[in-house]
Amino acid sequence: MVFIPRREKIYRETLPCEGMGKEIFGLLKQINDTFEEEGLPFNIMVKGGTSRGFVGERARLPAKKCAIATDLDLVLIHMLTLEKELKGKNIFRAAEIMQKALNGTLSNEDIETIRYKPGEVSGIPNTVRGVLLSRDMTVNETVITFKNGRLVLYYTDECLRDIRCGNGLLSTNNSTVVRPHVGRLTILPYGAARLIRFAVEDKAKFIYLPERDIEILWNEAHGKEPLGVYGLMLCHRYQDFSELQEKLMRILVSTGLTKEKSFIGYREKLKKEFFIKNGYEFQLRQRTFEEILHSRKNRMETQKIGRTFRKDDRDNCCHPETTEDRIENGPDMGYSVLHCKDCGFLRIKNKAGRELGMEALPSNRNLMDANIKALPDMGFFNIGKILGS
Repeated sequence: MVFIPRREKIYRETLPCEGMGKEIFGLLKQINDTFEEEGLPFNIMVKGGTSRGFVGERARLPAKKCAIATDLDLVLIHMLTLEKELKGKNIFRAAEIMQKALNGTLSNEDIETIRYKPGEVSGIPNTVRGVLLSRDMTVNETVITFKNGRLVLYYTDECLRDIRCGNGLLSTNNSTVVRPHVGRLTILPYGAARLIRFAVEDKAKFIYLPERDIEILWNEAHGKEPLGVYGLMLCHRYQDFSELQEKLMRILVSTGLTKEKSFIGYREKLKKEFFIKNGYEFQLRQRTFEEILHSRKNRMETQKIGRTFRKDDRDNCCHPETTEDRIENGPDMGYSVLHCKDCGFLRIKNKAGRELGMEALPSNRNLMDANIKALPDMGFFNIGKILGS
C-alpha cells in the first residue's frame, strides 16, 4: 500500500552550528569523515525527537515542550539495494561507526535504512522526500541532513502544525500503522499503540482514533485485547513508572481500547493471551542490527510476492461474487464499495455511480491529506480532558 500525499509542503532551513546544533554537527561530521576514510558509500540523517525539537522551536513552543533529545535516531542512506548491501559487510561496519561516535548509546532499533533516490523535486532531494513521506505520524515528518558542511532541517507543513497544536495523527504512507479495510483506511494495532504512547508521554494533546477503527480492532481481535503484543510493549515501557501506568490505563479505557481497569490486570491478561497464541512467555529483547535488516529484507520479499499473487488473481478474475455495500453514514455517505469475494478486488462508486479508486473516498482523502478540519470531531480524543489536567 503506497499513497503519496498531494498536500505536502516541505520547508528547508539551514541550522546554526551552535548550542545543540554544534553537538549534532560534530557527531555527523565525525561519522561522515570516518565513512569517507574507510570508503563507505553512505550518508546519514537525524530523525525522531531531536529533529522534532528543532521544529518545536520554530513553532515557538516552551523550551520544555521542544526539548532536544539526548540520543539520536539515525537514518543510514545506502546506494545499493538492501539485498546487495547485506551480501557485504559495509552496512554493518557503518552501523559500528555510528555506534562508536555516539558512545554506544544508539539502539539497534534506532537505525533505519533507506536507499538513495537520485534527483530532487522543488529543491527537495528525493531521498529526503522519501523519508518524510514514510513516517508513521505527521509530527515525525522531519529530518536533519548533513551535507557540504551544513546542517539542514526539513519538515512538512503538517509536522509544524501538529507539533504546534499537539495533534497525534497517523500518516498514510506507512503500512505498519494504517491499511485499507473494505475500501476505507483504518488504523492498525501498532498505529493505535503509537498514538497512545505519544499521549501518555505528553507529546500529543489530541489523538485521532475514530470509533469505527476501534470497533474494527475489537472485531479482528475476536474479543481479545485489540492492541495485543503492542499493548505488552507499552506495559514493558512503563513498568517502572506508576504515574505513567495510571495515565496509560485512563487513556486506554477512555478511548475504548480496553475494558480492564488496572495496569496489572491489563498486563496479565495480555501476557496470558500472548502465551495461548504463541506457546511461550512474552519477552522483549533488542535485536541486532543484522537481525533487523534481514527481517526487513524478508518482509519486503514476502510483501512483493503477495502483491504479485494478488495482482495475478485480480487480473484473471471475472469478479463473479461481487457484493456492493452502500455507505450510509459519515463523510462517505452515498458512496458504494464493490468487493469481490473471490479475489478481494475493491472498487469504489461515487454518488453518480462512477467507479473510482479508493483514494477518492472523502474519508480516505481527508486522512491522506492530513486535513484535520475535514476529519470528524468525534474521532479526536482530548487527552487533557481524559486526564483531568
